[in-house]
Amino acid sequence: MTVKYSIIVPVYNEEGVIARFLKDLKKFLETSKLDAEIIVVDDGSSDNSSREAAKSGLNIITHPYNKGYGAALKTGIRAASGRFIVTIDGDGQHRPEDILKLVEGAGKYDMIVGARLSDKGATFSRKVAKRILRALATYLSESDILDLNSGFRVIRRSLLMKYLDYLPNAFSFTTTITVICVKSGFNMKYVPIEVEKRVGKSKIDPMADFTRFIILIIRTTMLFTPLKVFLPISLVLGILGLIDLSYGLATSFDIFDSSVFLITTSILIFFFGFLSDQISTLRRVRE
Repeated sequence: MTVKYSIIVPVYNEEGVIARFLKDLKKFLETSKLDAEIIVVDDGSSDNSSREAAKSGLNIITHPYNKGYGAALKTGIRAASGRFIVTIDGDGQHRPEDILKLVEGAGKYDMIVGARLSDKGATFSRKVAKRILRALATYLSESDILDLNSGFRVIRRSLLMKYLDYLPNAFSFTTTITVICVKSGFNMKYVPIEVEKRVGKSKIDPMADFTRFIILIIRTTMLFTPLKVFLPISLVLGILGLIDLSYGLATSFDIFDSSVFLITTSILIFFFGFLSDQISTLRRVRE
């Protein structure tokens, strides 16, 4: 049966909250009359999450082992019949009734993101890391990204299917699809939402995932506008080379090997970036 919306709930070790959350979600759908289906994906939980989720009467798709947040979403996307995918976390952070705020823009926008007004329970270091990631993503994408990795969003399914192989299996799924949508020129909208304090512990490893997020933001940007990455590096090396050259000429009337190395490397990186940019443009034209 085809529906308009497929609500995907990824679950991993959420036995303390998932039964109540799914009960609230089903109640919301009954009262709102939203044309939607619910797809619950248990990503190889080591606790009783799958059994607790089954109490809702919903069919649960279960991974035989833990594959990652993005992999759980991909499983749900492939199983979905809706034209639009609604992703919502099953850890108690998001309110099911806020789905109505997001789906108002479905059709007009390709992706609607629930932008968090606050992040209850987040540590200071996590808040700092998120600001750094947002600043980097905003620079590379040339767009003001209000919430880079919100797990609460509505996305056109055809868009997700087009880029499914580009999207990672880890938590950086949402970060990557955000950058892809911005760089590909899809219509996006941010809807302010409030979030509750999550139940249980966060599954994110601050150091490992922070590094992974940065690498993926840069890698995704390289697919669309490589010069945004290559040009700053080329400029920095070029300026350092000119400073070194000026110092050598001013103090000993000599050209240092380091000056030649820096300037030559700067020129090579610029042309690598220019060539990559042309390849990227040709690829998009072909697609």
